[in-house]
Amino acid sequence: MAFACGLSLLLTIPRLTDRSVWTDEALTVGAASQLAETIGATGGTMALYYAAIAPILAITTERFWLRLPSALFVAGAVAVTYMVGRRIGGRSLAVGASLALASTWSLARWGLEARGYGLAMVLVSLSWLATVAAATTTDPHTRRRWLVVLGVATVFAPLAHGLAALQFPVQVVALLVRPDRREWLRRLTPIAAAWAVVGAALLALGAGDVAGWISPLVGDDLLKVFRMLIGRGPFGLVVAALVVVGTARAIAQFARAAPWRTSRPEWTSVQERAWLASVAVAWGWGVPLLVLAISLVRPYQEPRYLVTSLPGIALVLALALEPLRRWWRIGALAVVMAGLLAMQPAATETAGEDWPRVVQLLTAEADPGDGFIIRPLPRAPFD
Repeated sequence: MAFACGLSLLLTIPRLTDRSVWTDEALTVGAASQLAETIGATGGTMALYYAAIAPILAITTERFWLRLPSALFVAGAVAVTYMVGRRIGGRSLAVGASLALASTWSLARWGLEARGYGLAMVLVSLSWLATVAAATTTDPHTRRRWLVVLGVATVFAPLAHGLAALQFPVQVVALLVRPDRREWLRRLTPIAAAWAVVGAALLALGAGDVAGWISPLVGDDLLKVFRMLIGRGPFGLVVAALVVVGTARAIAQFARAAPWRTSRPEWTSVQERAWLASVAVAWGWGVPLLVLAISLVRPYQEPRYLVTSLPGIALVLALALEPLRRWWRIGALAVVMAGLLAMQPAATETAGEDWPRVVQLLTAEADPGDGFIIRPLPRAPFD
């Protein structure tokens, strides 16, 4: 776990100042002086992140310090992914999933932005850890503690990024296929009520109107989602093949075990392992498929909004490598990591809008009384 977290930090911290601040990050900067207005403009969907970053913004708006919390959140998500993997399939699965996640280009590009993606990822990862831990423990006191973690993470995740709220329905479905589904319905009711209250509050703040700029779903959007979750270029097809194998393996294992047909006293270790493998599939594919389905009616299919599913995809990828013998598995993982790392430069060196250059230009050439026309979205940083 320490190695995977160290790799994540090694890949993110040196790059924190490589790219200029772009429009979305400029909104984060605007939160320093107009916190209430910024939260209102984003429907409250990143309110928790803005509150967390506000103390730093009160001192500095330097890119390094602005993006550092995101890098730390991402490293935290890598650590939690290791812990989930350890519970699902043991140490080798945990190592494979956490190293694959730390190497992916999507985290190197979007995870270190001065936005709520990293915070949402670590909260969602904690919620999945709590889901697995609460479901597999036999100690009632331990289960209650993990349910508290699940409740807290479920309530706060949508306040880091709105679409993180969709992870909870996927977790509910995953738990309801267990033989003790009636008990889980009772246990999840208070969490579901709190989740619904937060969702209603966000909708009242205008969360439903956020991201209205996204165009209707077309075929090219599926390719963009594929690149986000799986990878870019020819090696992305290799990663895709492994993810398909991991997904198929987990589904076949789950179908053979048929845990939903079993009563609690007859629940076996084989069925428990099959259910745990299905958790990885649910985490990796649940929200992307749900978002694509919703986008047929109301477009939400922006690829970076699916970042909270990346740990699940990493777990599924690691599942594909599990049947290999130890040294073959280590070699295959090294090849996968090399391919993922090779995708990073093209992603991390791509700059957005050069806002510092705009500021320099205005400072150097603007005269008193000059007008400046600007869209409402990036108005806050200039004010």
